[in-house]
Amino acid sequence: MTTIVPRSEIEKLSLKDKQYLSMIEDMSEFVTRQTPDMKFTYVNDAYCAFIGKTHAELIGKSEDLFIYHEDKQKLFGFIASITLQSPVKEGTFRFIDKAGNIAWLEWTGRAFFDHDGKVIEYQAVGRNITDKKQARDKLEKEVEVRTLEIRKAHDNLAQLNNHLHKILINMSEGVFVIDELGNVDFLNNILINSLHISQCRLEKALYKIIFGNDESPIKSLMVQGLEFKNTYASLPSTYGDIPCLISGTLIDKDLKGKRKGIIIVKPHKEVSKLVNDFTGNQAQFTFNDIITIDPAMKQRIYYAKKLATNNSNVLIEGESGTGKELFAQSIHNTSKRKDGPFIAVNCGAIPRELIGSELFGYTDGAFTGAKKGGKPGKFELASGGTLFLDEIGDMPFEQQVALLRVIQEKRLTRIGGVQSIPIDVRIICATHKNLLNEMNKGNFRQDLYYRLNVMSFEIPPLRKRPDDILHLFEHFMGKLTGKAFPTTINYEPVLLDCLKRYSWMGNVRELQNITERLYYISNGEKLTLSSLPENILSPFKEQTTKQLATANITSKVTLGDVRKSQQANTHSHDKETMLSLLHENKGNVRQAAKAMCISRSTFYRKMKLYHIIE
Repeated sequence: MTTIVPRSEIEKLSLKDKQYLSMIEDMSEFVTRQTPDMKFTYVNDAYCAFIGKTHAELIGKSEDLFIYHEDKQKLFGFIASITLQSPVKEGTFRFIDKAGNIAWLEWTGRAFFDHDGKVIEYQAVGRNITDKKQARDKLEKEVEVRTLEIRKAHDNLAQLNNHLHKILINMSEGVFVIDELGNVDFLNNILINSLHISQCRLEKALYKIIFGNDESPIKSLMVQGLEFKNTYASLPSTYGDIPCLISGTLIDKDLKGKRKGIIIVKPHKEVSKLVNDFTGNQAQFTFNDIITIDPAMKQRIYYAKKLATNNSNVLIEGESGTGKELFAQSIHNTSKRKDGPFIAVNCGAIPRELIGSELFGYTDGAFTGAKKGGKPGKFELASGGTLFLDEIGDMPFEQQVALLRVIQEKRLTRIGGVQSIPIDVRIICATHKNLLNEMNKGNFRQDLYYRLNVMSFEIPPLRKRPDDILHLFEHFMGKLTGKAFPTTINYEPVLLDCLKRYSWMGNVRELQNITERLYYISNGEKLTLSSLPENILSPFKEQTTKQLATANITSKVTLGDVRKSQQANTHSHDKETMLSLLHENKGNVRQAAKAMCISRSTFYRKMKLYHIIE
């Protein structure tokens, strides 16, 4: 047991000891001495002031009376540790101060032993760290809150970065990020699929584009920081160069200080398709829109369908109004290019000095009045689809050379430009002229003629397919009445015979116009010969008059007899047509009636009239 030293005994100490004790009393830290059973044998003034008790009140009292109850076991463990493990140790505990508040005290404790190794005393020096502890806790809390905010901001940035990455990966345009040395840092899926090229090959090609061409927009971007939009460029692919529109802008430098740029790539083929979709450059008609019962025309349709399956050039000959563009659109819509554009150009309607720029396009400043930035030609707009050159026989001779070169090389150079642009176009030509005769006259190049005339056919004029005249008349009249079968329009049978005898130099287009005229002048009344315009009626009257003049006078043939004869011929023709259609449709009356553009009931009525059925 350690002897408790009364204060009266301290006065008997030597001067040196008094000075030592005086220093301890004046310390702001707490100093205590305790017996092995944790009873105070000494406390300094600072500790007394903290607890709010005098020396006399504290001497002999146990320290655990003043420690916060939740830390008592911790204190006992601390005492056991300096007793059994380390004689000197530090610990932090909560105590109750004189105001009854919890305070944090940091202690350095030491155990003293006798010669037998038994504990004879504990000494401790402590200090109040409540303010520091609160400041540290506040700081730690702020750090924790800030850490959570940073982590949340980091997560948001990571999520945003992930979203942007997904957008770049899946956007409809090709995108790549490149540095000033030509290294590609990012390449999205669309560009890979469009170019069919590896990143390594693209880097090599871009290096040549950037550093091998002083006029390269990408070089101007990376070296001078000049951004650009929708500039024409050719990018390499597995299948050759692909024409594209590219736009470039700078992004922040990376950690190594390298300048980087993001390039957006739109394949010209896709841009052209988008433009054509909005401008209506699409084929509207199919072979189902070609109305005919004429065997020769059906043979042409069969042949044209076969042509649609390949990619060769096609030449369609025929008079104006026979439906050459109708066939061209039908071929396009039946071919593998049906999802691509259909661009029609009337070579005879464009001034000879403009046809070159219209077909092949031009660059910025190519000529006075040229559109800023240049303009793609019809060949470029038709990329991936069909270019229909109507009235090819009217193309100026000097432009035929350029057309031949484009067809042979499948590449073109815009007027005023130097860059060769690859094209993917099928060419269908049409003309009302005899190109072979024009070639022999020197008006059409021989080499171009044979290049265009790979596959060809001629559409017969309407006058050579009389069966279609009445068939088309009823078809057009049905469209005007808004019904499949024009049962609301009445007309004399002889009127149909007059239409059939007319030469129709304007072909189907003229017949359609005449049908529309008759529809509007009928006003619900029966159509007669007098309803027809004079240019159609006069030839019919002349023929009728000749028939009367040459007829046998003794037979007393009258105009009525002639009309009856003509009506009989019409009935005979209808009967032959109906029998043919029944045979083609294997006796199916509904299909046969549909082919004649009449109702099934009308078809049955005519079968009874013509004694096809009883």
